[in-house]
Amino acid sequence: MNRLSFSRAAFVPMLMLLAISSVAEAQLARKPSFYAEPRQAPRPATASASVPALASRADFDRLARVYDRGTPMELPHVLFVIDRQARPARMHYIDTPRFQLHVRFVRDTGLSPNAGKREIDRNYLVPDRRFLFGTLSWQQNIASFTYEFWEGDRLTAPLLRQADAAVKASFFAPVKFKTNSTLHERRAAEAGIDAVTQEALIREQPYMPMNLGSATGRVRIVEQASGLAALTPDDIAVLRQVPLSLPPVAGVVTERPSTALSHVNLLAKGWGIPNAYVRDAATVLREHEGRWVALQVTASGYQLRPLSAEEVAARPPSRTASPATGSGTVDTPRPDLRETRLLPLASLRARNSTQCGAKAANLGAMQAARIASAFVPDGFCIPFAHYERFMRANGLATRLAQIEQSPGFATDPQVRRQALAALRDEIVQWPVDA
Repeated sequence: MNRLSFSRAAFVPMLMLLAISSVAEAQLARKPSFYAEPRQAPRPATASASVPALASRADFDRLARVYDRGTPMELPHVLFVIDRQARPARMHYIDTPRFQLHVRFVRDTGLSPNAGKREIDRNYLVPDRRFLFGTLSWQQNIASFTYEFWEGDRLTAPLLRQADAAVKASFFAPVKFKTNSTLHERRAAEAGIDAVTQEALIREQPYMPMNLGSATGRVRIVEQASGLAALTPDDIAVLRQVPLSLPPVAGVVTERPSTALSHVNLLAKGWGIPNAYVRDAATVLREHEGRWVALQVTASGYQLRPLSAEEVAARPPSRTASPATGSGTVDTPRPDLRETRLLPLASLRARNSTQCGAKAANLGAMQAARIASAFVPDGFCIPFAHYERFMRANGLATRLAQIEQSPGFATDPQVRRQALAALRDEIVQWPVDA
């Protein structure tokens, strides 16, 4: 099998990620994370390590840590701890820039000075925990305060009722419970507590930078998946839906939110191109369709301006030699067909890219690195060897080689799309070994 043939292994899934949709949503909504943000300069400590109540916005701001200040993603938030062992239970709104983590607060203030990891973990996992560790935030896109817990917190309905009562009794403004997992959604329903979901917050978000950068190109609005094949490396693709894959382009704007680990965003990062979610992008950018523009995606927003005639004339020749148009060659590593075992994602490293592909190998490496700000669901890899055996056993490798040599396949996106659609239909007719 030649290199170009093998690069189209996307016809048969190589990687199966076993994750529920709520995990993907959890990657989108803003969750305050000390580990995920740049360290901020120390701020003078307040007079007290914590206070039992917040009586005004000034009180909240005095204790708050602010991420992405001055941007659409700005997120002021205050950590809180509810000590359930105290009689009555005591609320602590923490000087968050000073302590930064719940565990630092309970250790450094003497509430639980010798608590080890196992004891701390109990406060996330068991019903009879001593502490409830939460965060109270101002969500500017819905103009409301919310309180929340880590997505891995095994909340019970009684714990949530206790937290809800404690927060609302000690806070000056209306506040909603924000769910960070499907478990939290169930607990809110069981407790009879109104909640704002991840999906609702995402829906109200007007802008989300997925990959920062700048590019010039021609705006192409893609209404449906069938239009993807016509894109070229000179296009800035405005996508009505987030596709499973994408040919090389100059930049991406979507009007549906995506996740940091979505295939499109991984492609954007690999290609070094800007990628952003913009609410109602197709409507907002319709006036630019077919025009040459400069796109810049920053943490605080995006800018798009038309290129002058002089700037268009000064652009380098169109980049047509790419996999998207079929001209040129694809320089891919030769696959290792010796490995036939189903490999757990957790066991994969960069060295496994020739057996399972770069995406699976990189996800395995990320999982092993235990990056606090990146959640990688578990899964397994079906090595390339099984794809190669399937294609050869059913004569499909020869069929694909013939298709690649057919008139118009390398130069006409419409011809290529129709030919590959027919091949996919042929592939699914053949049985797969159990």
